[in-house]
Amino acid sequence: MSELLIVGIGNLLMGDDGVGPRVVERLGRETLPAGVSLVDAGLCGLGLLDIWRGYRQVWLVDAVAVADGCPGEVRWLPVEAVPRAGRIDAHGGLEAVLTLARELNQLPEQLEILAVVPQRVAPGRTLSDVCARAVEAAVRMVLARLG
Repeated sequence: MSELLIVGIGNLLMGDDGVGPRVVERLGRETLPAGVSLVDAGLCGLGLLDIWRGYRQVWLVDAVAVADGCPGEVRWLPVEAVPRAGRIDAHGGLEAVLTLARELNQLPEQLEILAVVPQRVAPGRTLSDVCARAVEAAVRMVLARLG
């Protein structure tokens, strides 16, 4: 079983929603410990279940609207903090994917979410200024956790 998978999730064409893939892209320029894999999953939906198969530990990086969060804030969330989806479809968001993974008993042994609070999720290829700065903050948080 592989050690750690870091997955960037999001749509690069929807402003701050693309922050996850940008963090993973930026991490790709760093020297990471052996056993750490990076994947830009984009809008994989339920395909995420296949992407993380075989990994014991998975960190998801995604734009997450946290109720008490400020735009550009970066924080680690336990998977339990993501509410269950009321409906699941093949193009489901993070809530739907995690709900199905729970139901199918296909969650990785250790799963955490590095959440970046978005300011603007709207058509456009650029991140807001606060989320652009958050990319570097997220990279620092990942590197610190990796030791």
